[in-house]
Amino acid sequence: MARRRERHLCTCQLYCRGGRMVSHATYHRHQDARRMDLLSFDGGQPIEAEQEADTDRNMEVIEPDTQDVVNGFIVDGPSASLHLHSMDEDIADWGRSDHEPSGDATDEQDLSEEELESNEQSTPVAQVSHLKESLDFIRAVANASLDMGIFRTRSWLVFATRPNVSSKSMIRTNSTPLNNFLPPNEHPSRPIIKSRIATWTGVEAILVDMCPNSCTAFNGPFTDLEKCPYCTASRYDELELEKSRGKIKKAMKTFYTIPLSPQLQALMRNPKTARLMNHRKERTREILEELARNGTGTHTYDDLYHGSVYLNAILRGDLKDDDIVVMPSIDSAQLYQDKESDCWIYIWIVLNFGANVQYKVKHVFPGGIIAGKPISMESFLLPGLQHVSALQQEGLVIWDSIEDRSYISSIFYYLSTADGPGSVHVTGLVGHKGALACRIFCGLPGCRKPNISRYYPALLKPDNYDVPGSNHPNVDVSSIAGGDQEELTGILKPSIISGLPESRRLPIASTFCGDLMHLCTLNMGDIFVPLWCGTYEYAPTDDRPTWDWAVLKGPVWLAHGKAVVDALPYIPGSYDRPPRNLAEKVNTNYKAKEWQGYYYGLAPALLYRILPDRYWQNFCKIVRAVRIVHQWAILSTDLLEAQKLLDEFVVEFEQIYARRQANRIHFVHPSLHALIHLGLEVPHVGPANLYSAWTMERTIGNVGKEIKQHSNPFVNLSEQALQRSQVNALKSMIPELDLHTVNLPRGCQDIRDGYLLLRARE
Repeated sequence: MARRRERHLCTCQLYCRGGRMVSHATYHRHQDARRMDLLSFDGGQPIEAEQEADTDRNMEVIEPDTQDVVNGFIVDGPSASLHLHSMDEDIADWGRSDHEPSGDATDEQDLSEEELESNEQSTPVAQVSHLKESLDFIRAVANASLDMGIFRTRSWLVFATRPNVSSKSMIRTNSTPLNNFLPPNEHPSRPIIKSRIATWTGVEAILVDMCPNSCTAFNGPFTDLEKCPYCTASRYDELELEKSRGKIKKAMKTFYTIPLSPQLQALMRNPKTARLMNHRKERTREILEELARNGTGTHTYDDLYHGSVYLNAILRGDLKDDDIVVMPSIDSAQLYQDKESDCWIYIWIVLNFGANVQYKVKHVFPGGIIAGKPISMESFLLPGLQHVSALQQEGLVIWDSIEDRSYISSIFYYLSTADGPGSVHVTGLVGHKGALACRIFCGLPGCRKPNISRYYPALLKPDNYDVPGSNHPNVDVSSIAGGDQEELTGILKPSIISGLPESRRLPIASTFCGDLMHLCTLNMGDIFVPLWCGTYEYAPTDDRPTWDWAVLKGPVWLAHGKAVVDALPYIPGSYDRPPRNLAEKVNTNYKAKEWQGYYYGLAPALLYRILPDRYWQNFCKIVRAVRIVHQWAILSTDLLEAQKLLDEFVVEFEQIYARRQANRIHFVHPSLHALIHLGLEVPHVGPANLYSAWTMERTIGNVGKEIKQHSNPFVNLSEQALQRSQVNALKSMIPELDLHTVNLPRGCQDIRDGYLLLRARE
């Protein structure tokens, strides 16, 4: 029986330009835009929200129930689940609904249902109100000061001078910590212990009111508002307001920002961690001396300090020996698989440590926990960036335990790392559906299908193709550059990062980098397996019998999944997540580590003589290239080889899969274009493996496991993140507190130097 889809006439000016037929879900998402139209028309006075459209405005669309049509493509029902749909895609689609313009200026009655659905998820356009908000946030970052109200405690200033007690005197002979701070026979309660730890470390959360529906935080241009500017929800508990006659204003919801400065100061309070923090200074001197001797550049890229943007900041004098280099990372997380539990987490990574130290749990600093799906992500990032900006302008006083001196340091904001949906909130770009969507600002123009507003980064112009705005000629892959382009492209609004002092950060075009983790694992998982299984989205006009690459079907697919499992005994036990049976588990949250082990370990051998030769050879090129760029130390000769293979892979992919057919433009996924920048960015910012999202993902997993109160997970998660920051600060100040308990295998003997003699066993 045919399925009925109800459609409504949306009259919002922001997305539908006054009138457009949309689906029920899109109509619901646009309700805030229609409300804002009414507020503007009524002079800003609150009035009732617009009622549902009359029934005579609705229309019904009949669809066959044997196939699903999504964004202009057909996906077969039984096998459609092979095309993975991640939480990041949900967040990206939800966020884009806040900036949706209408599609081409054509009669929508002439568009098919598929084209209408695609246009409802069209690319964003700049709006004056959004630009004004962004500029307000940028000014708030630029004008930040440590005297601001949210930084009023300034408890981190207690660490500006030499401590009165050594770390060893804070440890009892029986290794029970902090005994000297506790009077004899005192058994303090948990709140007292928490208060004392906050005093000792200086790590205290900055609390800011937020919308009960997580739309925005009440700071920056929204500081004085008592209702959410997006959903009009009350900022304060209305019952308390009514009882106290407006005197007691209790926030309905708050979020935590964990200040960076006391955690940085703690790192220099003990000689052991202070020596680790000196790595950047010592390694930079070695690199500069090497460059002075060779005069022709480096032969091996083994650290972020080899990046040209870093070395240029050193040579300009923007980055000094005593400065601390930090790198933020942001990502979304779903705390529970079976219920609504979305949130965002961002962290700070200290790049003064060596690569083998900076990603350890105790050296990764949580920055903030944001519940739900925010509309104004800038408002939640604002307190942390204001804190950094204030420290950059006024300086951070640090006591060096090695040299026994106090000095004023500054924070240098290096790269911003995030996955695709997360980067949009920081970069201010249009997102991966835009015409100029590259986050590296290379300026590659996209192509789109007629009457559909989503763009794809195709290098080769399709045959018989004439679409306004996409008729550019073929693009030579060797002409693509990025990272240092003077003309920024694809910008929807200015980035909030531009509010930081220019001398204390990289240029905007160099601040945003790629994401090796998502790109080479999850994103490739959304491309290759659906193609090889023949379940990839396809246009109604595409001739699927010509898909000679779709060989993993039926018994071949089942045998291939079994071969993956049979290879398990040959994978080293130190590999933490070996791939599972693809045929059985690919639809059950196949992990990034599993995709990595499958694609770049097993697949080249298991697909030999199964994939046709040209597809297998094309796949082997990306395998070899990704193996090179994943190394921590990359030879310059190997880097040239990797870049050549990546260029060839992307061009050949378009030739053998898309075949210059306009109805296959969607095969050219944005992640394929991002591969081109993998090798190009290494001389620019250093090896991609050192700024990938693996650290962020591991932090999400670690912090998520610490949730103790499942009835209110977001508040509890914030408390756990704060507690982790305080404990990490204590461990940095007093390394003796970092007690490691190693569970050795039964019957083994420790023969020292990191080796164990295991017992005999079959």
